[in-house]
Amino acid sequence: MMKNSNRVLWLDIVRATAIISVIVCHVTEAVYPLNMEFMSQTNWHTKLMAFTLFTFGRLGVPFFLFATGYLLLDRSYGRAGTWRFWKKNLLRLFITVEVWIVVYHFFLHWLKGSEIRITVLFKNMLFLKNVEMSHMWYIPMILGMYIFLPFVADSLQHIDFEILKLPISIVCVYLFVLPVMNVVCLAFGRNAGTNLLSLDYGGGIYGLYFIMGYLLKKGILKRFHIWQLAFGGISGFFGVVGIQLFSYGRGNAYNVWYNNIFLLFGSMMFFEMISRLRIQKNCWIWDSLSKYSFGIYLLHNMVLLILRVYVAQTGKPEIKFILFLSVTLLTSWLTAAGISRIPGIGKQLLYIK
Repeated sequence: MMKNSNRVLWLDIVRATAIISVIVCHVTEAVYPLNMEFMSQTNWHTKLMAFTLFTFGRLGVPFFLFATGYLLLDRSYGRAGTWRFWKKNLLRLFITVEVWIVVYHFFLHWLKGSEIRITVLFKNMLFLKNVEMSHMWYIPMILGMYIFLPFVADSLQHIDFEILKLPISIVCVYLFVLPVMNVVCLAFGRNAGTNLLSLDYGGGIYGLYFIMGYLLKKGILKRFHIWQLAFGGISGFFGVVGIQLFSYGRGNAYNVWYNNIFLLFGSMMFFEMISRLRIQKNCWIWDSLSKYSFGIYLLHNMVLLILRVYVAQTGKPEIKFILFLSVTLLTSWLTAAGISRIPGIGKQLLYIK
């Protein structure tokens, strides 16, 4: 979730859309229980609504990762540049995250009455134990990616796209196609396949999103017309919705993760479409949401957890969704804007450039 000093206006829309979709994802999980017990008892249009919202929510992380690869992989770092990147990006992000891990520890004690344990807090800060906040999986992932990002970028400057096709194809088959095939197998009561091939050097699932962001900048989809991109994006989107409807319909709970080939395909198409927008003047809404996107990310789950504790868990899910989404987004947004104005430390607390 980064911003580059060389302003690219359409990337503001990408980041703004991404942070909204992340909140939609978590609000959907809070309002529509994505489990067999709930889905087996609800009507079809509620299922369709839940899976459509959840799929839109899953676009956020791909957009953030594409944007990072787009901005940061198309350059050479070298020795000096690598140290600058580690100091300016990795170290600053690490410090910001450490502060928020402490905040979350005391917040959960206040909200849920969980015990304050210094040993647990230290394990959280050293990434030896999960922080009990659903969005925090992203943080150690992005920190790990930042450690090696300069080396990947330097390597990419000397590699022709033609030679990248083979390893990318292998990664896509084993890490993105196979998981979807396994969902189908499980839905039919058959044994799922297991990936035994080590692809760690390829960066795994999230590394491929980074690489795809870089390749999108290099123009791998430039030959496609906008209507083809729209068709591909919509097809990928409803491919994700459809596989959920199919799997739950067969009695197998499947909550989409980022290793879904339809999600990868559809999000790439949408990202390319946004990149073709000809924006001459920035809009303050996109600008503000983009600027505070990481701060909103850090804050939104605390707001949502408070709502889940203090707001009645009854009533129409559609009304509850609108309420939770609007309150979570606006409260997180305004709080981030307020924190950013704290003299000296505000921008560091939210990792704002």
